[in-house]
Amino acid sequence: MSHLVIVGGSSGIGRDIDAPLTQRGHRVIQLARRTQSLDWLTPDVSEFSLLFCQRYRGTDDWDGEFIASLTRTKKLMESARGARSIVIMASVAAVSVEEEQPVSYHACKAALVEMAKYYAVTLGPKGVRVNAII
Repeated sequence: MSHLVIVGGSSGIGRDIDAPLTQRGHRVIQLARRTQSLDWLTPDVSEFSLLFCQRYRGTDDWDGEFIASLTRTKKLMESARGARSIVIMASVAAVSVEEEQPVSYHACKAALVEMAKYYAVTLGPKGVRVNAII
């Protein structure tokens, strides 16, 4: 049985993929908000995939977006011992202007694409596949 840990699965894409994957026999683990580490994963979860779908939904666009999108992603990726694949949901806003989104959203999505490149190079030799989806 494969394990999928979803960060930001309470709404949007993260929520929408939970049921179909569970029906196919995957064990889906939704992370609680503000989780800072994956050290709590049980010993029976020795290998898993990690999917980042989080999005800041608050009033402080700049600081909140950076903490939710970048700081939390970095901390979780660095504590993800046992991860075999990591997927980061970015956005077309990483490469073009989406007028309905604030500048903080654009900056974070572009930074997430760069983080995926960095971790693909540094974690790839350790057997971890890292990708971003735009």
